[in-house]
Amino acid sequence: NNNTVYNWHDAENWTPNGVPGSNDTAVIDYTGGAYRLMQVDDFAKVGALTVTGASAYLCVGCKATNNSKDIAAHTPLADVGEVGLDVCGNLEILNGGWLAVGGNLAPHAVSVNVGGDLTVSGGSAKLGVSAAADDEEDGSLYDATSVVTVGGRLTVAESGVIYPNANYKTGDSVEFVAGEIYVDETGSFN
Repeated sequence: NNNTVYNWHDAENWTPNGVPGSNDTAVIDYTGGAYRLMQVDDFAKVGALTVTGASAYLCVGCKATNNSKDIAAHTPLADVGEVGLDVCGNLEILNGGWLAVGGNLAPHAVSVNVGGDLTVSGGSAKLGVSAAADDEEDGSLYDATSVVTVGGRLTVAESGVIYPNANYKTGDSVEFVAGEIYVDETGSFN
C-alpha cells in the first residue's frame, strides 16, 4: 500500500510550485495503482478544479481510512475547525476521480461552493458529502447541515455518483442547492 497524502496548502505539492488561488485552474490527475490523496484541512479557494483518474482523491476535512470510495468509511480530520472548498468557476470530478467532503460523524458542517457548473461523470466518478454531528452546545439535531451550492448546473452522468451521507445518529443532512440539476440514466444521486 503506497498511498500518498499531500496537503493542499503546501506549495511544494503543486506544479508549478505554489498553492492555487482564485485565479488558477487546479488539476488533480492520477491513474496509477496506489491512491494520491490531496487533503484540505482548512478553507481552500480556487478558480476552477478538475479531479480526474481512478486513483485521484481530494478529501476536504477528512481522511480515507481504508481506501474506500464510500464517504461513510472516511473519518474527519482531528483538531480542525470548519473546512470548505470554494471553486469560483467549474468543478469537474471525472473518470473515476473522487471528492470526499466531511467524514463520518464530522464535528462541523462543511461547505462546497461552486460558482459555475459541477460535473460528476465517467468511470464511477464520485462526490461524497457527509453531514456533521449535532451541535453539542445547544443539542439541536438539525443545525449541522452540510451544504453544496452550485451557481450553474449540477450534472451527474456516465456512471458518476453523488452520495450524500446523512448523520445516522442525529439525522443531520446534506443540502444541495443548484440553478439546475441533471442526472442521466447511468448517473446516480444515491
